Amino acid sequence: MNMVVVESFCVAIVALSLGLRIAFKGAFWDQLRLYGAIAAVAWLTENTCIHFYGFYSYSPSWHLFIDQVPIMIPMIWPIVVLSARDLVVPVTKQHPVWTAVFVGLLVFSDAAFIEPISVHLGFWQWYEPGFFDVPVIGVIGWGLFAMFALIVLGPEQNPKGRALLLFPILAPALTHLALLGLWWGCFRWITGAITDQGTVAVSLVVLGALSVMVIASKSTRQIGNRDVWLRFPAALFFFALLAWDVAAVKSELLIFAVSFSMPYLSLCGVVFRGKGLPPR
Repeated sequence: MNMVVVESFCVAIVALSLGLRIAFKGAFWDQLRLYGAIAAVAWLTENTCIHFYGFYSYSPSWHLFIDQVPIMIPMIWPIVVLSARDLVVPVTKQHPVWTAVFVGLLVFSDAAFIEPISVHLGFWQWYEPGFFDVPVIGVIGWGLFAMFALIVLGPEQNPKGRALLLFPILAPALTHLALLGLWWGCFRWITGAITDQGTVAVSLVVLGALSVMVIASKSTRQIGNRDVWLRFPAALFFFALLAWDVAAVKSELLIFAVSFSMPYLSLCGVVFRGKGLPPR
């Protein structure tokens, strides 16, 4: 796949998502400042992970690297984290701990969907075994960073002052400490025990149950349709990438990826019911 095309779509998605955020939520400079802070700290966290642990590397076909990380990757990170926060906050009522935990879980699920597709397409490669050639600790890393980012920044739309000053120090440090603890305490010893077939079975059960919970929960009705739409461009992009190479995709990976659409479609059904499409 032509990486220039992929990177061009990434730029378009970032621009569209950031533009929609500003249009929907206002506070132009605050949105840009928060976006820039998360992108910079995400790069710092990921770059140090690559240097310290050497678990994965990016394909050289990417352009414009900053040390070990293509510049497009930290550009995407804020969209993932902030869109997850927007979905979670109406449910948690801005409770700082629960917001951070649920954002971490949501980003973990994002990574579980994104990582196997990206590895299949050759965007990067892992050197530890795991489901669809992705170690579980690698997926957990996404969720940990998002959780600690929200713990430091808080659930507010426009964090300022001490939170932004502490963010570049605490978020990477806490992420590294958690990764080391989980690796040596658990995942170091089970790294080769997870099969693709087992992963598919677990995903169908867990995501199916989550879809039922989304439909049954009264809290999900508090989520705004605009917040759901903010996640749509990136999700569509990865499904398009999967469809582009569908003939070469293992059936297990295809089923696994499609299973992630169930909770999102369930949420769309709940949120858009009686609210109109799309938001103005």
